Order: sequence, then structure tokens, then C-alpha cells
Amino acid sequence: MFRFPRGTAGWLKPKTTGIVVDPRRRDALVARFQVMRVDSGLVTAQVTGLTTRIAIEHIAVLHEPPKPWYRGITFWAGTVFGVVIGALIAGG
Repeated sequence: MFRFPRGTAGWLKPKTTGIVVDPRRRDALVARFQVMRVDSGLVTAQVTGLTTRIAIEHIAVLHEPPKPWYRGITFWAGTVFGVVIGALIAGG
């Protein structure tokens, strides 16, 4: 197990998976892990695969899951545009 700061990743939850890379060796894979717990800014992760010992110089990489379709700016811009066009057509 190892711990790292969550930073601004509010989407981070248990069972999220990620990798650890070594930036000094062109981002060579060091380990794979699964998030076990997220406590007040610190993430505790369980190593599921290891190629080298994890060191302080290594970096944890996680991919943010896509946002739901209704949270995207494209959806809301289209909705507003549709309402405005509809109002103009109905009023004219």
C-alpha cells in the first residue's frame, strides 16, 4: 500500500485504478494500483502489479471518467439556443 495527495481530483473514489510511472525513465511503468480509501485529501491505494519499488520521485497517473452528457457545455448551449430560436419562431 502507498498514499498520495488527492489534490483537486474530487471525482476520485474507491475502486478507481491507475498506474505509477517514473518520469526520469521516460514514464516507464512502475506499478498498477487500485484506490482503497480517500480520506481528507489523502488517497490510500493497494498495489496490484509491481515492476520496481515505488519511490517518492514516481508519479501516480489516473484518468478522470467522462462527465455525464447532461453536464457538458454542448448540451446546455444547445438547449439555450433551441429555446431562443423556438421563442423567436413562436413570436414571429
